[in-house]
Amino acid sequence: MVAQTLPDAVAQLYAGAPADFVRSRGTLEAAAKKDGDSALAAQIKALRKPSAAAHLINRLSTTGDLRELQSLGERLRTAQSQLDAPAMKSLGAERHQLIDDLTERACADESGVTAAVREQLRATFTAALADPQAQQAVQSGALVTALSYSGFGEVDLSDALATPLTLLQGGKATERSDNDRTADDDRRRTAQRDAARRAAAARSAREQARLERADDAVDAAQQSVERAQARLDEARAAVRAAKTTLDQAQADRRTAQDRVAKVEQEGDEPDRH
Repeated sequence: MVAQTLPDAVAQLYAGAPADFVRSRGTLEAAAKKDGDSALAAQIKALRKPSAAAHLINRLSTTGDLRELQSLGERLRTAQSQLDAPAMKSLGAERHQLIDDLTERACADESGVTAAVREQLRATFTAALADPQAQQAVQSGALVTALSYSGFGEVDLSDALATPLTLLQGGKATERSDNDRTADDDRRRTAQRDAARRAAAARSAREQARLERADDAVDAAQQSVERAQARLDEARAAVRAAKTTLDQAQADRRTAQDRVAKVEQEGDEPDRH
């Protein structure tokens, strides 16, 4: 087991079983020292053992089963940048299906995968679909920890990889030019603006939905008021009719009383004949 470069060492270590990691790292470090490459030996010594979720993803990357991430990720980001709601809805279902499939593939032939590790796998694949740099990190086979995505901005890769992507891709560190940094800044600002537009569109959609619900509530309340007013008008009319009936009944009662009194008075008069 001899590693000529850091990417060689990373490929050998992170493709192996976690239980063998420390021993294999020590062997590679010793071999680099024996070859007189103390810088490489130090870099190998600094490599960290991957978490359970990271190991499963690294293993999956060696089989080429992560290629769908790039295609779907590009389509998702394009739809989001264009605020294409129908496409985002359609791709959202595809996204959930791919995350489920990749999680099952990662856990295949592995017993005892916990629910927490499965959740970390799902979070990592979600991050890879959201951010092209995260997608490259997932496909690198050199993850140390699972990734997460907050739903805004770029995925934090600062402690997620065994070594920076530039070293894995180029074999050695290269000095980045001002143009490279400017291009990265431009991409970052563009991504932030796109994310801000998506967030604004989402807020607008939520507020529009609230307004529509409020309009529906106003209409329903107005109809309730109108029905109540109609019932009140009917009740008032019924009260007026009942009052009229009562007045007439009382008048009839008084008339009847007067007649009774008159008849009784006539009955009490003596017979004049």
